[in-house]
Amino acid sequence: MAHVADVHLGHALMNLRSREEAVMETFERLMEEVRECSVDVLVIAGDLFEHARPKTEALYLAVEKLSELKEDGVEIVATAGNHEIRRRKGAVSPISVLERMRLVRHLYYSERRPERHRYTATFDGVRVTFHGLQYLPKNSFVERAKVIRAKYRPDPEADVNVAIFHQALPGTIPDESEIVEPAYFPEGHDYYAMGHVHVPSREEKIHGSPAPYPGSPEPLTFLEVKDERGAHKRRGFFLVEFDRGGLVEYEFVEVEWSRELSVVEVSGERWEEELRRRVRRGQIVKVVAKDTGASPEEVERVAIEAGADRCVVELRERRREVEEGDETEGPLDLEGIIREGVKRARAATLTRVDVPDDVVVEVALEILRGVREDNPPDLGDVEGIVAGEPPSEGSEESSEEPEESDGEEAGLEVGEVKVESRGTSSEGMSRAGSKLGSSGRPSLDRWIG
Repeated sequence: MAHVADVHLGHALMNLRSREEAVMETFERLMEEVRECSVDVLVIAGDLFEHARPKTEALYLAVEKLSELKEDGVEIVATAGNHEIRRRKGAVSPISVLERMRLVRHLYYSERRPERHRYTATFDGVRVTFHGLQYLPKNSFVERAKVIRAKYRPDPEADVNVAIFHQALPGTIPDESEIVEPAYFPEGHDYYAMGHVHVPSREEKIHGSPAPYPGSPEPLTFLEVKDERGAHKRRGFFLVEFDRGGLVEYEFVEVEWSRELSVVEVSGERWEEELRRRVRRGQIVKVVAKDTGASPEEVERVAIEAGADRCVVELRERRREVEEGDETEGPLDLEGIIREGVKRARAATLTRVDVPDDVVVEVALEILRGVREDNPPDLGDVEGIVAGEPPSEGSEESSEEPEESDGEEAGLEVGEVKVESRGTSSEGMSRAGSKLGSSGRPSLDRWIG
């Protein structure tokens, strides 16, 4: 069995076409390596696609490469990750589209179709039962843990039981709101094919059985490029061997990925010389500049002159010790703080928004004034500032309802997963109305948080 996850076809870091192509090219190499391993079954543990409605090129490539595996006689089993779950009524998961094309077995739990989470097949006399669950937010998973544990019991007639989950286990990611403790998972499976964590790991276990993460074949962010020792992280998939007695062994198979993304650290007075030496032409670089005294614009200019295609800058300066009697009297200059924050935020990203800095500062000050008076502004007033209009005397309460998923593969019992929509400019603010209280105004703790 080949165990892959988190390919994210269609992903493009900062909307760069070169990054989208790198993800697709690495996926092609991944599928070639899987074919060379002559596997009986390919398990995709979620997030094959970046979007629930994939880009045409991403969908075409998936169909092409999975069709080649099917022609080789390989069975393909998949679950939907958080990027693929249905986000509105009537929508169709792209994994369901692949199943309709007879390319994959789409496993998910549904009250209406209770057997869709399980599939049994025999490979060279070994009977294997796969149990797949689509991604669920942590709270939903924990609330329904009793149902999950009951429905996902191992098949006693199978030689091997494989459970497929797209969830984060403790120690895999820093976001506690995503982590699900092993105790909530069903017991007794020989192998837990995990997805959702982008860095490969084979150390995790669930009830004593292996629960490895193959990670993303191609790094999707700068944080995924190197490990704590500064070495490039390994990328690939797990090759798993079973016999009638259960799991025999599993090993990580490396796949070549692009070196287009790079993180370069420079420091001290000779930072410019060091940066020019370490940047390679065509790279997309994140430069971590320590105690250089240079501005983000200066660092970016040097990196581009050295051949970088794009550059992100992170400044790290030693904090100046405040001497006795050096403290300033009076209130903080909030406008100055906001302006500096806007400047640093702009310098640290590849994308530039069209809203001028002065407008961003004015919006922030309007919010702060409202917080001080315990009367935060309506979203309509904030939109007016962005549009260059004066604040209204009053605005109607938002009547927009948050979008909810409504699909067979979207949950347990009720079967719905709420997904926050993130738009831009006025659309994003309008959709943010789903977070408002009954008064139509954001609560104080929302703004502070």
